[in-house]
Amino acid sequence: MHGQKSLRRKKEKRKIGQNRGSYPWTQQQLFTLRNGWQDLIARQLVKDLKPHTWLAIRKKAEELGLPAGVPQGRVSIKEAARICGVDKSMLLRVLAIAKVKTPICYGRLTWTAARRHVCPDEAREAMTEYLATESTTDAAQRLRISRDSLLRRAAAEGRPLLGRGVKVRMLPQQWDELLQKHPIQKKRKPKKSKVRKF
Repeated sequence: MHGQKSLRRKKEKRKIGQNRGSYPWTQQQLFTLRNGWQDLIARQLVKDLKPHTWLAIRKKAEELGLPAGVPQGRVSIKEAARICGVDKSMLLRVLAIAKVKTPICYGRLTWTAARRHVCPDEAREAMTEYLATESTTDAAQRLRISRDSLLRRAAAEGRPLLGRGVKVRMLPQQWDELLQKHPIQKKRKPKKSKVRKF
């Protein structure tokens, strides 16, 4: 009796395994796969392309001729950070500010982890541009003005104020121009009313 149950379970498992790979691909799913192959992480692709498994997605990507492995002339973010002489998180922040694309590259084998890669020259250029700029705090110290006052002037000029944790950075000349357009107004001291003594 116990042996029959286990055989039945094995057969059911085989059936499930056969059905898993037999789902047809819709035009919308193929479009999502082509567009998201180098932009979405594996977990997101599996979520968007349900009921297909990761193995089925990889096979379909191979059939469609989508790139696998490290593209020519690109290095991993870790290697690019070593070249630029900064840590990985700092480089990723700089690349995001400079809007440098870091496509996800899946290895040729189905079990290899996905890694983001970048052109080392683009990374170096983005880092150089970033270091040439001044943060709001640095500019405020140099110009002897409060940081909030400087941010208000940037907002008045139409500069987008970035989210919390991301500093507004501009070239020193741009900060100087901003201060010339919106000069500091000295506050007038209120006059003390003279009290007459009787």
